[in-house]
Formats: sequence, C-alpha cells, structure tokens
Amino acid sequence: MIVTETVHEEKSSYSISPPNYDALWKKLISELFKEFMQFFAPDLYDDIDFTQKPDFLQQELHKLIIKEREGTNYTDQIVKIPMQSGEDKWVLIHIEVEGKPSEILPKRMFRYFYRIYDKFDHEIYAIALITSDTESSYPDNFHYSFHGTKIEYTYNVYKFNDHAKEELEQSSNPFAAAIIAAKKANESKEDAKVRLSFKRELMKQVLRRFSYKDEQSNYYLHALFYFIDYLLKVPHDLQTTLRDDLTEYIGKEDVHQMKTNEMEVSPTLAGIFEDLEKMAIEKGLEKGMEEGIEKGIEKGIEKGIEEGMEKGMEKGMEKGIGKGMEKGIEKGKAEGSKEAKLSIARNLLHEEFSNEKVIELTGLQNDEIETLRETLDN
Repeated sequence: MIVTETVHEEKSSYSISPPNYDALWKKLISELFKEFMQFFAPDLYDDIDFTQKPDFLQQELHKLIIKEREGTNYTDQIVKIPMQSGEDKWVLIHIEVEGKPSEILPKRMFRYFYRIYDKFDHEIYAIALITSDTESSYPDNFHYSFHGTKIEYTYNVYKFNDHAKEELEQSSNPFAAAIIAAKKANESKEDAKVRLSFKRELMKQVLRRFSYKDEQSNYYLHALFYFIDYLLKVPHDLQTTLRDDLTEYIGKEDVHQMKTNEMEVSPTLAGIFEDLEKMAIEKGLEKGMEEGIEKGIEKGIEKGIEEGMEKGMEKGMEKGIGKGMEKGIEKGKAEGSKEAKLSIARNLLHEEFSNEKVIELTGLQNDEIETLRETLDN
C-alpha cells in the first residue's frame, strides 16, 4: 500500500480573506490522486495499481505526529494504494506554502520519515512541494553527525518557482494549472483587480484545455475551478464581473451541459447556474402566459359562439349569441389561464426543472405534470 501524508503550512497573509490552503490542496489531491502522482512522481507512477480506489486515512498519522502538530498549522493525510507488484510502499508528501529556507523543513521531513518507517516498516517515497515565489534555494536533505554517528537523508523537492508559466501551460495534467494558480496567488496578494485578471485568464485556459463534453475532462474542469475559485478569491463586485464574463465566454447553452452531480460546484459556476436558472424561469413564465392566454381565449370565444348559436335557436339568435359570446369569453379567459399554466409547465420541463419545482411555480397537479412530461418525451 502507498500511504500519502499531506502536510501543509499556512504562513502568508492576504488583504482579502485568506483561503484555506490545507483544505484546498487536500481536496484536489484526493480527487485527482492519480494525476498528482503522474505529475510529481512519474518514476513511481507506473508501479501503482490505480484500478483500486485509494483509501484516505486521516487518523493514522495523527497518532504518530500529534506532538509535532501542537501549536502549528500543519495538516496531514494518509492514502493507501496497492502496487502492481502487490508490495507495500509509502509516499510522504509535504506542501510548504510561502515557506522560507531553514533547517526546519529537512528536520521535519526526516522526523516524519523515521516515525512512519519505524511504525510500518515500509519503503517510503518522500517529496516536498514548495510554493514560495522566492529565488532562495531549498535543501533536499537532512544531515546529522556526532562523533562518528552520521545520518544522510535525502528527499525529493519540487519548487513551483523553478517552472515557468509557459512550460506549465504545455502540460495536459490538471496539476500544472493548479501550480499556475498557486504562482498567481503569490503574485496578486495585495491587488484584487490583478487577481481577478489572473483568475479570469486561468479559468478560460482551463475551459480551453478541458472540455465539459468529455466525462473525465469535465471532472478535471470542476476540480480545478473549485481550487482556483477559492485560492484566488476576489471581492463580491469583482466576482459578479467574473461570472458575467465567463457566461458570455462559455455561452448560455453550453453552460447547462457543464452541470455535474458528482462534484461540489465552485462558487463561480454555481452563480452562473443560478443566474441562468432564474432567466429560464422568467422566460418560461413570460412565454407560457402569452401562449396560454392567447390560445385559451381563442378556444373560449370559439366555443362561446357555438354555445350562443345553440341558445339563439331556442331564445332568439341575437340575444343568444350575445349571451353566448359573454359566457364564452369568460370561459375562454378561465381556459386561457389554465392553458397558460400548462404552457409555462412545458417550458420549465423543457429547461429540465423537476416536477416539484414546476408544481410550485404553476400550481398544477403532479398527474398533469407527469402527462406533460410524457408528451414531451414522446
């Protein structure tokens, strides 16, 4: 089994409410673990058996590093993954946000290594991800020496700052976009408008890279939108601007096809879906009222004339037609109202609203809605 520990340190301050780095990185890694290993550990990737789902175990590592965590902002995560060979291995992942080079990181990496190794006695693949935008060098080893007793512990390091945006844009792996987002977060700490520009550009790049028409690609799209949305937060007014821009960029018809029941929707996409749902309701109500009333009154008048002519034969053509017209118009209005509701319901069903929502908006009965739905389906 591969056991993955995610450690995350939050040390940066933002003028806008800071994102929860821990939750965002853990969420993305858990949703796209296969892609994470492919991007950051390609030498180990082919040996992992991804036909079985990873098992994320939160409490195991807590027991090992509980004292280490006291008074810190670390988080951790364990994932068990079977290898192709059937052997057990471990992966130790450390994510350092805005960390500064020091002896703390190497020592911490070594401590986690020996505690995990001592407890489980498995091979360990260790990697530290450094999101800092500084040019400082980060050590990839821990050295200890005391009168002939020596320890040399080396682990893998991936520094975001070593990889240019142009290089990352060439990758089809979704974690390349996540790294770009982390780099943009560093570059726009104090300027919300700059952050909005970065966010809009990156979301459009994700939309171009990952099509909602493909199931796996759409999964990447939603996972990245959620990550980017919270990592690059902008004020409410700028968020509204972003929603409008993306709605126009995507197209109203295409937005409907992006919905998924499998994943938590990002705030930006949720806002776009909500706006379009309101527009669909308004459009359905307006169109339904126009079509229903017009059709209903037309039928009512026609029926009224017929009734008037019949009564006219008995009580006099002129008087009968007049009363029949009057009664027919009244009945036509009533039927028009009913027809309007039915027409509204047809439009709402066409927009894929649920039976319960259509009943709430029109006041029709469930059996009437079911009949309409069957008619539309046929």
